Order: sequence, then structure tokens, then C-alpha cells
Amino acid sequence: ERVAAVVIGVSLVLTLPSLGTGGPSASAAEQVQSPGEAADPTLPVYKPPQGRTPRARVGGVTRGSLGKDPNVVALVPDHVGLTIKPEPKLHWYISQATTLPTIFTIREDESVRAILETPLKPPECPGIYAVRLKDFGIALKEDVSYRWYISVQRDRDSPSQDIVTGGMIERISIVEALLLYPGFTDESDPIQLAKTGLWYDAFRVVSDKIEASPQDPVFRRQRAALLNQVGLSEIAELDLKPDGKPCP
Repeated sequence: ERVAAVVIGVSLVLTLPSLGTGGPSASAAEQVQSPGEAADPTLPVYKPPQGRTPRARVGGVTRGSLGKDPNVVALVPDHVGLTIKPEPKLHWYISQATTLPTIFTIREDESVRAILETPLKPPECPGIYAVRLKDFGIALKEDVSYRWYISVQRDRDSPSQDIVTGGMIERISIVEALLLYPGFTDESDPIQLAKTGLWYDAFRVVSDKIEASPQDPVFRRQRAALLNQVGLSEIAELDLKPDGKPCP
């Protein structure tokens, strides 16, 4: 498969491009608290699970393409993110609209063969997008790590020119989730989900609330807090300032 051809033989210890890799900017820091600061009880604080594979996030811009091609970033922590859902949503960001072919791929971490490799509708606006595994009939097994990728094809005949981003995900049981955070009782509460270390579920809940109420600043601040805590502070700042222009 195309993404496998790009990724196999290349270290996955790739640095995320400049977008989101640094600390929070001054304006973002004023609105989103970082871990260790005085807690705002309305904001989720993500507690990374212990013992998960580090350096799991793959950056998404080929060298020399900045300013010309879109920046594409998987909205994930730089380790294996957790979920309790068999069919979670996987979120990613793109800096500009594109007509280039956009491909989603998912595979088990221990396999080179993709479970699914499928085209997505090319983004018509910059912003945050989601892949819904339910749409493709894919259910994650418990205690199995998966790698997923979004690739933008700059040249159909040259996979090495693809812009590739991705992350890792693992489904755990509700029993294991309770061991991580015994106070976990509400799957619709992003604060509890973040405390439990369930990155994908916390991010999904907040994103669904933003989709339902896009102008509500509370939900925007909650999602920005999560992004800021995993080093995606510039995307967090952009998310706090939606321009309000409808997507064509």
C-alpha cells in the first residue's frame, strides 16, 4: 500500500513541523492553561497513560513544501493514545484547502498490510476534520495498537513526495480504564475522559460539542486546552479564533 511504501524503512521518530511543536504563544497561554498551572475546573487536563510507546506522532510536511502545500497534522499525543470505543473518531488538521488526493490508511502496528486504505473527500477549507471508523465498518480490537495515517498525494507516481501525518491508537477495556482512574463514571464528560488518559474519547466529545454549538467559547477552550497539553499550541490558538466563514 502507498503509505506503507512511504513509511516502511523510514524512522517513525519524525519531528512535527513548526506548526504546534513549540510552547504556547503568549495569546494562547492567556486562554489555555498548561498542566501544572492553577487548574481551571472547566478545562480538561489530559493525563498521559504510563508505559506507552513514545514518539508515535508522525509529522506531515515534506521538505521544501511549506507555503506551497498544506500542513497536515494528526491531532494526537506523541505516544499511543487510548480509547474505550471500538469505532472511535480520528481527528486531523489541515492548514489550507486542497484538491490533491487525500488518503486515509489504518493498520495494526505489528503488520505492514493495511486494514483499510481509502480516499477521503479533499478538504475544502482549513480546519479540523474527523475520520469515523464506523463509516468504514472497522472495529478496533482490545489491547491491539494501530497506526493510522492521512496522506496528501503531491505526485501520484512518487509516494516519497506524499505529505504524511499520523498517530497511534489502542482500545482498552472499561475495566482497565477504571484502573487508570477509579473515579471514571461518565463517558460524556471530557474532564473525566482526559483524567483517565482516554485521549481519543475526550477529544471526540469536545469536538462533537463544537460541531453542535460552533460558537460556544467553553467547548473551544476545552479543545484548545487538550491540544495545548500535547504540544499543538499553535493549532490550539487557531481553534480559539474561528473566522466564522462558512465552508463552501
